[in-house]
Amino acid sequence: MNPDEQKLELELARELRSLPDLPAPATLAPRVLAAIARQANPRWYRRPWPAWPRLLQAGSMALLLALFGALCFGGWELQQAAGAASGVQQLGMWFSGVAALWRSLNVVAGALASVVAHLDSSILLAGFAAAALGYAVCVGLVAAYVRLGLVRNEIYERTEN
Repeated sequence: MNPDEQKLELELARELRSLPDLPAPATLAPRVLAAIARQANPRWYRRPWPAWPRLLQAGSMALLLALFGALCFGGWELQQAAGAASGVQQLGMWFSGVAALWRSLNVVAGALASVVAHLDSSILLAGFAAAALGYAVCVGLVAAYVRLGLVRNEIYERTEN
């Protein structure tokens, strides 16, 4: 910071300190206290489950148990149904694309492993060094970007205050 900016900053600070304090509005304290009271006592559905009223805890537990039982019963009946075989066949057709993709990825991974196995160790070391250098450059650029953003933010805050 050059001397002119420092002088201006000191003059501004001196002038701001000489200003009298502004009184708070009379309605400020009741509004703040009301907001604190609202946050201190939230509605029952915004509280954690153990803090709910006991009747609502029992009702929600009964509902969840009924849903779980219905899900288990429906799964059992679906498995025993005569049309389950066609449902499983349809499900298999839906996932056939995923199976083909998995087989393709296995082939590519095998080919990559074969190529790496036949490469000279100096080539592998050069590749790892290039990857590490690229990583270090990215970390450095991010650090510089964040630092530059923080410095600009500090300058902006100084001019605002």
